[in-house]
Amino acid sequence: MPMKRTSMNKIREIIRLHDECNLTNRAIARALNISRPVVKKYIESLSSAGLDYKAISTMDDDTLLSKLEDIIKTTSTRYKVLSQNFKYYATELKRTGVTLYLLWQEYRRQHPDGYSYSQFCFHYQVWRSDSALSMPVS
Repeated sequence: MPMKRTSMNKIREIIRLHDECNLTNRAIARALNISRPVVKKYIESLSSAGLDYKAISTMDDDTLLSKLEDIIKTTSTRYKVLSQNFKYYATELKRTGVTLYLLWQEYRRQHPDGYSYSQFCFHYQVWRSDSALSMPVS
């Protein structure tokens, strides 16, 4: 079963409890009923981007989500390696008999410490939806 995504309100609350109340990661995790690694991930990500509670409290959810995605994409070397191959994967998938699973197996042979199959598919689908052209038909 896939894990549920952390809500924007909880992310804001993580940063508020860290910045304004000076609570430990363990105390924040207990208060919000989430895991300590999740708390640590958001605190480190937003701190490295120079964002504090005052900055994110005025942002709408879409802006905050895009900031978080940008932080993850720019800091992850695994994602950079994977994203460089997306165009190649798109052209290969047009060939008969080529599947995402076969491409993932090829990727894992080249990068044994790379993404799992589910994450590979997720990142590829996000890239496809971002790069897909659309035109309204009237």
